[in-house]
Amino acid sequence: MIASRIGAIAASTIALGFAAAPATAAELFSIKSSTFADGKMMPKKVANSKANAPTNANCVGDNVSPEFSWSNVPDGTKSSLF
Repeated sequence: MIASRIGAIAASTIALGFAAAPATAAELFSIKSSTFADGKMMPKKVANSKANAPTNANCVGDNVSPEFSWSNVPDGTKSSLF
């Protein structure tokens, strides 16, 4: 589940980057999350729960949505998929 979310984030970031006019380093679209830390395991609270996937032994979390914030969304952007 989280891998698909991260894949979607990457895809939307790339799509937004191609759709936007060239930007300087200070204006680049960026997405951040205080939920995840580089090189660390995904927090248990954001992992899928048994209630959503009762037959999957790996679903031991609370299924809480992770926090995301973004900045410098290109002008004209009408929607994003994260």
